Amino acid sequence: MKNYRFNKRSKKLIINDKTGVCNRIWKETVEPKQVKELVLEEGIENIAVESFKNCYNLEKVNFPLTLHQIGDFAFYSCDSIKELEIPKNVFYLGTSSFCNCKKLEKVSLPSSLIKIDNGAFASCEALDKVVIPKGALELSASTFYNCANLSSITLPSTLKIIGNDAFCNCKSLKEIKLPEEIEVISDGMFFSCVNLERVSLPKHLKAINKNAFRNCQSLKEIVIPEGVTIIEYFAFCSCYKLEKIILPSTILKINDDAFYSCSLLKEILIPKSIKEFGKNVFADCNSLNKIVFEKGIDKKIVEKIKDEYPNLKVCYISKDDEYNEKQINDDKQRLVKKLWNEKTKKFKKDDDEKDTLFF
Repeated sequence: MKNYRFNKRSKKLIINDKTGVCNRIWKETVEPKQVKELVLEEGIENIAVESFKNCYNLEKVNFPLTLHQIGDFAFYSCDSIKELEIPKNVFYLGTSSFCNCKKLEKVSLPSSLIKIDNGAFASCEALDKVVIPKGALELSASTFYNCANLSSITLPSTLKIIGNDAFCNCKSLKEIKLPEEIEVISDGMFFSCVNLERVSLPKHLKAINKNAFRNCQSLKEIVIPEGVTIIEYFAFCSCYKLEKIILPSTILKINDDAFYSCSLLKEILIPKSIKEFGKNVFADCNSLNKIVFEKGIDKKIVEKIKDEYPNLKVCYISKDDEYNEKQINDDKQRLVKKLWNEKTKKFKKDDDEKDTLFF
């Protein structure tokens, strides 16, 4: 006995499955492209994998209140859906469940939601604003990947995990506040968010992974909170407008190419906590003219940076010092006078001055 009926005139598909699982059986007699309206009757708890995949002309979906889960690729490439209201009691949205719904503009998510799996709303190009409800714990990888029109997303304090590339290529996103429980900015989380200007990082953050903010061309300033120990490969690469970055006193490692091609970055303070410093960290940072080291920093780190960037001004300060351009110039003139050897026409080394200034 069929668990569905289809009205050819209205293009409405009604499904009532006594097993509680909605599946693809209806596709045996109905072409997916024929369906314009879908009604899932009460009693259905789970929408199975690919149940309504490629229903290109589907415009309206009526979900039952008994629904708990929406499976992988369930509504993949349903190009004509503009609005969705996910009912209360749904706690899980599967991998790519609404991926490539190109006309989807608005989605309302329930307070029962716990996890949104990989790529659930990826390439929903018309999606504008999203509120993730309080109680949600995880946004998996690529959740909003390539949502080019996404201008606002609100994240709850309960959120603990945001996966790789979660907001990658969200070109309209201008600002975001990350929940305090997030400990890692995952790989490519904001890769190519070209209009992202402001990011509030969480106080429990420990690591910024590779490509995290790569090609965030509008980002001008970022404060990395105390507790962060590592900045990975290409983390801020090609942040062309980044003028100021404040590193925490807990930073231990900055990996290769971390700030590659940050064209407007002029100076940076390296804390004494740093133990590992990669290659090309400041390569192609054409405006960078000064690196300030906190006193007590490992001399091997200093020598490594000096060797790689011999034309930069390099100076030391105590953490509480105010070090301005006049002070640098005064120190430089003093050292020139003291260390210049008139006979050899060369500078002589003076170990007593190593904690003051190198140039």
